[in-house]
Amino acid sequence: MPHQSNTDSEPRSSRPTGVRLVHLYGAVLLTAAVMIWAFLLRDLESLPGPIEIRWWWLVPAFAVTEILVVHLDFNRQAQTLSLSEIPLIFALFFAAPGELVAAQALGVGLTLMLYRRQSAMKVIFNLGQTAIVAIVAVAVFRALLPSGIAFGWGSWLAALTATITADIVAGILVSSAIGLLDRWTMPSLASFLGLGMVATIANTALGLLGIELVNNDPGSVMLLVVPVVVTFMVYNAFWRQRRRSQHFEFLYESMRRLSRALGPDEAVAQLLREAKDMFSAEISGFVLFPTVRDEPARRSVLDGDNRFELFVPVPVIVDGPTLDGHESLLWEVQYGRPRRHLEILGRTVRDAIAIQLRGDSGSIGVIVVADRIGEVNTFTQADMKFLETFGTHAAVALENRYLERSVGELSDVNTELTHRALHDPLTHLANRVLFRDRLDHALSVRDPDDTYVGLLFIDLDDFKAINDTHGHEAGDQVLVAVAERIRACLRPSDTAARLGGDEFTILLESVQGQDEIDAVSTRILQALEVPIAVGEIEIQANASIGQTISRRVPGSATELMAQADSAMYVAKSHGKGQWAAADSPPG
Repeated sequence: MPHQSNTDSEPRSSRPTGVRLVHLYGAVLLTAAVMIWAFLLRDLESLPGPIEIRWWWLVPAFAVTEILVVHLDFNRQAQTLSLSEIPLIFALFFAAPGELVAAQALGVGLTLMLYRRQSAMKVIFNLGQTAIVAIVAVAVFRALLPSGIAFGWGSWLAALTATITADIVAGILVSSAIGLLDRWTMPSLASFLGLGMVATIANTALGLLGIELVNNDPGSVMLLVVPVVVTFMVYNAFWRQRRRSQHFEFLYESMRRLSRALGPDEAVAQLLREAKDMFSAEISGFVLFPTVRDEPARRSVLDGDNRFELFVPVPVIVDGPTLDGHESLLWEVQYGRPRRHLEILGRTVRDAIAIQLRGDSGSIGVIVVADRIGEVNTFTQADMKFLETFGTHAAVALENRYLERSVGELSDVNTELTHRALHDPLTHLANRVLFRDRLDHALSVRDPDDTYVGLLFIDLDDFKAINDTHGHEAGDQVLVAVAERIRACLRPSDTAARLGGDEFTILLESVQGQDEIDAVSTRILQALEVPIAVGEIEIQANASIGQTISRRVPGSATELMAQADSAMYVAKSHGKGQWAAADSPPG
């Protein structure tokens, strides 16, 4: 029976609510299944036949078919094909309905908890879904079974209809759970059928063949072992061959698209997209080694929400082997083991493969893909070999187009990347990292004129109301306008920064005393008195300012920022739209 899980990347902000809804959904399904079992199925007897199969035989049978599955993935949706229809067919004919439902739920549940170590949410939902689907199969089979006829064409048709109906119901339940988890973005039911339905029909036919063997000679059912094993091997072989063919087609197309990329950002973004899609992974990453001494390595990542992180400096410079002394890495899923932190990716992952990229000039970097799509699938040695092939072609494409630039071009790229890393992307003011660096430097430099260092902490008043009333786009325009007005009130030697949200800081270097800081604060508040034009409306933005002034004491940056922050809250407590100095009344 096919199962499916969609891992296409919806924004994860919806997941906490979705998880609770799926918990509730699974609990409702499980409760409904238990009630149906207790009141309608528990006392039903099995059909008359040459044998009777008890639940303790069915539990291991369903558990084995849940473990031995073939994993497929289409359009970033993971699907697994199992042989569960075969024990289901035997149970429909030779087991009591109550024991069938209980045995399948128990066998699947034990596998999910002890072998796959799934989360509580998934176990509850899968148990409820499995039990409901089994009940549907029993109900359809018993309803269509010709009266008094347990074997023959009529019973075959009833069994086939039961498994197909159960397959469709399973698709509806899983699809609706995905919708709850991912903001009602539900995959179409057709995505659950196709090859999965073909497998269901084939497995049902094998099960019916076994039924006829048992009906004529119970001992001859052993003959069914060979076709079952062969079927499983054919599934595996078919998909491996198909995936190998897809790999080479994908490789050709991806290299063609990569060669057409216009710039380094686009080329690396395309590389990450191709790697993520080709290996059906949630995350792909690329670490580019520096080409100039003392430059940091730079990491680019495409995460599970399809968000790019491009050319971010890696905290530790990497040059040469970076994979724990090896040039490749394969982390396979080991059920029950915790997720592990992968340093080159900067993230904690479930499984991963990574290799070094080598060009004519030596090692270029590292490419990694992580978190394979699907509950029962993981990366293999075959994936590792194909990643090496992919990496070889990617290295040539990157080196030919981008890594043989002149030192001047590389310097320009690094300058741009460094600017991005140290400035706020919205307002283009300094960010927290650059501001803290300049503050530390100002406090550590000896000034022959014996001047002070001033610090202002600015927070917009009621900015949430602006976002709620006019929208976040208007709020962003207000932030940009505020940043421009703050910048206009400062000297070239001063530093304005946006710490995040509606918080700004200002470093005033070489001030003579408190009067200069008061004057800057007054200019900023006066600049903000003029409404900000956003489209056809005008928005009033007020601010509260906290001040502090200090001698140059190395290492006192954290204390000064805390003083200015506290002073800002004092200003807010006195009616907002004001400034207040540390340990002094508002101005």
